[in-house]
Amino acid sequence: MVKGAKTTVAQAAAYARFLAGRYKDRSNIIWMNGGDIKGSDYHEVWNTIGSTLRAEDPGHLITFHPRGRTSSSFWFQQQSWLDFNSIQSGHRTYEQDTSAGDPHYGEDNWRYVQADYVKQPVRPVLDAEPSYEGIPHGLHDTTQPRWTDKDVRRYAYWSVFAGACGFTYGDNSVMQMLRPTDKSSSYGAREPWYQAINDPGAGQMIHLKELLLSRPYFERVPDGSLVVSRGQRYQRLLATRGQQYAFIYNYAGQSMKVNPAALGAATVTASWFDPRNGKWSAIGVFPGKGVLTFRPPTTEDWVLVLDAAPAADAGSGTAGPAKNVYLFTSFREPATDGLYFLYSHDGLHWTDLGGSWLHPAVGEKPVMRDPSMAQGTDGVWRLVWTSGWNGDKGFGYASSKDLVHWSEQQLIPVMQQEPDAFNVWAPEIFYDKDSSRFVICWATTIPYRFPKGMEDEKNNHRLYYTTTRDFVHFAPTRLFFDPGYSVIDATIVQRGPKDFVLVFKDNTRLQRNIKVAYGSSPTGPWHDDSAPFTPEYTEGPTVAKAGSGWLIYYDRYREKKYGAMRTANFKNFTDITDQVIVPVGHKHGTIVMTDDATLERLKQASLTLSKTIDR
Repeated sequence: MVKGAKTTVAQAAAYARFLAGRYKDRSNIIWMNGGDIKGSDYHEVWNTIGSTLRAEDPGHLITFHPRGRTSSSFWFQQQSWLDFNSIQSGHRTYEQDTSAGDPHYGEDNWRYVQADYVKQPVRPVLDAEPSYEGIPHGLHDTTQPRWTDKDVRRYAYWSVFAGACGFTYGDNSVMQMLRPTDKSSSYGAREPWYQAINDPGAGQMIHLKELLLSRPYFERVPDGSLVVSRGQRYQRLLATRGQQYAFIYNYAGQSMKVNPAALGAATVTASWFDPRNGKWSAIGVFPGKGVLTFRPPTTEDWVLVLDAAPAADAGSGTAGPAKNVYLFTSFREPATDGLYFLYSHDGLHWTDLGGSWLHPAVGEKPVMRDPSMAQGTDGVWRLVWTSGWNGDKGFGYASSKDLVHWSEQQLIPVMQQEPDAFNVWAPEIFYDKDSSRFVICWATTIPYRFPKGMEDEKNNHRLYYTTTRDFVHFAPTRLFFDPGYSVIDATIVQRGPKDFVLVFKDNTRLQRNIKVAYGSSPTGPWHDDSAPFTPEYTEGPTVAKAGSGWLIYYDRYREKKYGAMRTANFKNFTDITDQVIVPVGHKHGTIVMTDDATLERLKQASLTLSKTIDR
């Protein structure tokens, strides 16, 4: 109607009011003004629709769908109703982009993004209609070659790394919902839509999302200074970075020279990310200054990932590849499956690696709850866990060199000397590099041993501990922490030399929340236990170093979700729960640091978890 000049400005305003009135209370609305048209055509109509939608529905985003090889910014950059710019980079090749008046960017969709990125006022931008998978080059001539998944990846990574806030994937058959019974199709589409939704490019878009969310998202900016020679056309290298990481997309798989100085690190850890399958492969650790040369594993497209190499994990004492991957041990109710893992590159956004990596096999009624893990100087991972609700006088233990293949499980009988000990809950393992030994603490109830307080005698816990260097010989069990009330779920944090923090759950009925205490040794004594800093009904705290501060995760068990706090000093705490993503069903364990090679090994092994893993 608008293209036929049959819509007046008054009719446009009335129609926009009608649409806003119908849909403004829906949560899943983004208004797309226009429709494959230049904004200069019937400009007053489009402007009226946009301003009316904004007035009637201030709660939803509005953009404009422009003609091919243009951007909404060409006509509406200064309009207050425009929330973000949309580009239609279109379906033409470099050779086909010859129309008069166009920018003639050809397949370089990143150029549109780059141009909009610097305009004022600042607006997000995305390529809303790039080349679709399965569409002929140039769109209309069905004898031309078709755009493939590799082309779709190029448009996606080029535009996002240039500064786009997102990307639109399109497929020829899906766009028109093509069915076998249709008498004809547009643009030479042949495949039914319900098959085309599984075209390769569609499934590969998730890998771009996973890559972007694997590092702090909102600090990321385009930065061409990372690349010494950026190249032209298909050899163009697009780079983006955050404060401590960088991504460089290499479409042609050519050798490239990069300069990581913008990351401000003494050393950087390099990895390859495969945009076809989302797999990672470690390269190594390199100087953080000067020109570095990298050649992708194949001549296909790859993403080079650089991370500012963090200091070695204070709890591990191990040397080797930089540990820039957070790994979160986990279990799932009812705790009979065993060990699960999550991973993260920024400590905030977590991805499930699945399970079970180790099925429980010890205890009167074998379960695996509260899995806690640490690594000593020998590189071996040591895992301890709650093996039963009550009755067991010990905890489960197993070890692994690669987190895939595990030793025979043992029950470590740490409370057998106490005939009235009711349980052994939530063992927590900490490697003390100063004494070259492991400290393991846990909660046990011994009825009538301590003042009853508000708890039943079988729920009046105190913390105990033992130490070991080899998991063969253990020091006698000793009292670890008695704050005068029931306490469980403790984790030990080392801030510096002779400077430790104990993060724990106050298990009394009026509290059931998280506190901290302080000490000069990982075995205490602990003093100055704090006021609670989490809501009621929280438990299972674990702590991860993040930059100059710390993240404290905890299980909000009645809400069946995870919460998180950020702290710089373990005295002041900021709730960042709305900034973290933790998979549903995750139950508390501990966070450790590992390297990219270990993560890639786990990803490969996770593909076989539905089968039997040789342990």
